[in-house]
Amino acid sequence: MNPFAVLLLQLAVAMPSTGNETTVDPAERAKLIAPFLDKQVLAILHVDLTRKGSDALLARAMATGQREVDATAYQAEILSVANGLTKAGAKSFYLVWRLDGFPAEPPFVAVPLPEGADTPTIAQAMGNGSLFRNAHFDKLGQVVVGASENTLKRLRTEKPAARPEVAQAFVAAGDASVQLLILPPADLRRVIEETLPVLPAEIGGGPGTVLTQGVIWAALGVDAKPQTSFRLFIQARDATSAKAFQTWAVRAVKALGSQKQASEWAVLAAKFLDKFDLAEQLVVQDDHIMLAPDAKSLESVFGPAVAHLRGGAERTQTMKKMQQLGIAFYLHQDANKMLPAVANFDKQGKPLLSWRVHLLPFLGEEKLYKEFKLDEPWDSAHNKSLIARMPAVYHAPGTKGPGEGKTTYLVPVGEGAVFTGKPQHLRIPHDFTDGTSNTILLLDVDEDHAVIWTKPDDLKYDSKKPREGLKGRYDLDGFVALLADASARLVGKAVSDTTLRAAFTPSGGEVLGSDWGR
Repeated sequence: MNPFAVLLLQLAVAMPSTGNETTVDPAERAKLIAPFLDKQVLAILHVDLTRKGSDALLARAMATGQREVDATAYQAEILSVANGLTKAGAKSFYLVWRLDGFPAEPPFVAVPLPEGADTPTIAQAMGNGSLFRNAHFDKLGQVVVGASENTLKRLRTEKPAARPEVAQAFVAAGDASVQLLILPPADLRRVIEETLPVLPAEIGGGPGTVLTQGVIWAALGVDAKPQTSFRLFIQARDATSAKAFQTWAVRAVKALGSQKQASEWAVLAAKFLDKFDLAEQLVVQDDHIMLAPDAKSLESVFGPAVAHLRGGAERTQTMKKMQQLGIAFYLHQDANKMLPAVANFDKQGKPLLSWRVHLLPFLGEEKLYKEFKLDEPWDSAHNKSLIARMPAVYHAPGTKGPGEGKTTYLVPVGEGAVFTGKPQHLRIPHDFTDGTSNTILLLDVDEDHAVIWTKPDDLKYDSKKPREGLKGRYDLDGFVALLADASARLVGKAVSDTTLRAAFTPSGGEVLGSDWGR
């Protein structure tokens, strides 16, 4: 499954709204973009900014328990642009990809000029994302276009080429919030037939014409309101070509998923599409193919992918927060000549308040720190009242809200680990003879092991069970760890227990195995 397809679902869910929903004639959409099209145009993405976003799809996706796949750069960039355009009063925008610049050159953007707005306002809105930061902007008719200087010059001077299939594709995509039109130019289809007379077995095999004649153009429409909808329309050359493409598509998905070296997205595609009968869902109707699964089937296929994508952002945020905590550990050492102990202790050796409290002055939370009574335990009447004020840095994305005062950011405590549970203070690098980049200092544990942030409670490390509490919150890809050099990383699930034990010890003399880098 291409990350861009999942992005469309994310856009449909997270798209900002002007609050003034409209219904636009597909022919009008085609007419607005027609002056900027030629024979090299490969794809058009249209986003309706007036549609009210719905979190229904995302909520149902999160219910699957799958939270993670790396987010694409386009997701962040396009959403950033969309937010800026909405504030500027724009009702829609188009992204246009050309064959002669794909994939290196970014698409150019076209925004119908809203009433009361001007070109600089729209240009500033699009500058929110780096995708168009270096673009040149001009008003062409009633549309503001952002593109490279060469592309803009061409659009000003060259006559557009007739692309009647654009209007047909907008109709086929339906009146959706997000529409993607795939418009393979004739030159591209000819090149494929010449260079790939036979398709590789890795993508299903068969003659190259199964693609060039099976996809004259395609239209995809995605919506999240009133319910999740996904509509794919593929126009083939004729009925025979349509049937051949359908047969190949089913075969290709299975082939991609079975490869030992298949990409993560290929494996996900096969896994998700196995949830329903693709041969049954991909319906041939005369000279075209339709895929319009019902809401339940759609969620079973794309729900986990969207949640997986959302989890990528969560993991990135977790890494940034843990790196911030790593810097705070170093600042504590600079100020006190040592790292904090796992807690502070009373005269009887009873732990009172977690290390997380004692890092507060180095996280910009000096005021909150001064409100704690350091000679009282975490659950004294006074200190207990401060639990609800847990700083945002301790709230792991994707976990329950900070109102409960719980965190999944824990240090390992046990024999051989950096923290033993005793009032001892280590120093970096003196006590880290295995190397700070080879030693785990802090962990993002699963929610079953979350603790109240002020409580002197952390992950009990047992060398016989080094994975305890580390099921991972990111689709079982692994868990996030902060190393003693203040760098955060994802420790893959393929890491062996031997290597993991070695990573927990600051001075055990072990060498990390080659599986540490996987």
